[in-house]
Order: sequence, then C-alpha cells, then structure tokens
Amino acid sequence: WHFQATPMDQWDYTSVQQIMTLDMPVNGEMRHVIVHAPKNGFFYVLDAKTGEFLSGKNYVYQNWANGLDPLTGRPIYNPDGLYTLNGKFWYGIPGPLGAHNFMAMAYSPKTHLVYIPAHQIPFGYKNQVGGFKPHADSWNVGLDMTKNGLPDTPEARTAYIKDLHGWLLAWDPVKMETVWKIDHKGPWNGGILATGGDLLFQGLANGE
Repeated sequence: WHFQATPMDQWDYTSVQQIMTLDMPVNGEMRHVIVHAPKNGFFYVLDAKTGEFLSGKNYVYQNWANGLDPLTGRPIYNPDGLYTLNGKFWYGIPGPLGAHNFMAMAYSPKTHLVYIPAHQIPFGYKNQVGGFKPHADSWNVGLDMTKNGLPDTPEARTAYIKDLHGWLLAWDPVKMETVWKIDHKGPWNGGILATGGDLLFQGLANGE
C-alpha cells in the first residue's frame, strides 16, 4: 500500500521524515498504526497493515491547506497557495524546509506522547518568469529565486524574522492535540531523545 500526504506537491513538502509504529486506541479500539509528521505541517495516523487513513490534523500553523478530507486524508487546498496554477506570489508557511525536517521525533510509551522538533520558516513561492530556465549556480525548481532573500525594507525584514519560530511539541496522537510546548529562540533545532526516566534531550541550533 501507499499513502501520499501531499498530492500535486509544489512546495517541496517531502514525506521522508521519520515514521514510527505504535499500538494505540482509535475510536475505542486498539490499532497497530503508523504515525508521521512530515514537512507539510499535518500529523497522520495510518493503519500499519493496510495504510488506511485513520486521522490527521495540523500540528503547527500552516496556510497551504484548509484541512484534510476526514475519509481519505487528502488535503483540502487553499486556492491562493496553488501558485503554479494561479501565477501569484505565495508567502507559504511552512516553506520547503518544512514544519518538521530530518531531525528525529520521539515517542514515550510511558506518557503516550510524540515529541516533535517543529519549526516555522516561511518561504516566498513565485513561478520563474518566462517559464523554467536552468541555471548552473542556482536551485533549479522553476521558482523566481529573487523572491526568497530577506525583504528589502526594514519593516518587512522585521516582520519576516518575527515569523521564524522553533518549538519542542508534546503531541497526543490519540486526541490529536498539543499537550504542551517549549518555545525555542529560533528554528532548525536538533532531534529528540525520550528516556525511560521521563527525560527529553534535544540539542538546539544556538549550541545549547
């Protein structure tokens, strides 16, 4: 079986992030499931044997989708976010670095919580002017890369920096909600280790 989290992907929301198997109650019945928190900002629970979509919800703020279809798990797209179709500039959250990247998340069988090293790094999406043209010294994804540096004005630059966030999220995969979170000084922090002694370890981007 297979499950595609982001059909028609145009934001680089890959789903190669860590996948874990758990035994947890779903609608009052114990199920052997897969849980996954990919780049697109949604947390998924799937049946490990069949791939059946069981539940899904955004674990951080995101603006590319208006939610998930409750039966299939397919995204309900925000039309404004489909920049390859409408030709408009799109200030996407999350950006291509995702809401969770390669940094490992963790699960504690004692607390029954999933611990996610989440972050928010927006990105400006805009079709490449004149269609796709390859560049030897650039990221060849069909985007106008001039839209992706820091904004020119001090006001816009300050607003963008305020949109950069990093968190350690304690996520309940049954209730599909954040139980608690720790705000970090910025994004792109390390993976998480959960111990049997109820400790969590995480290295931060600032060296702490």
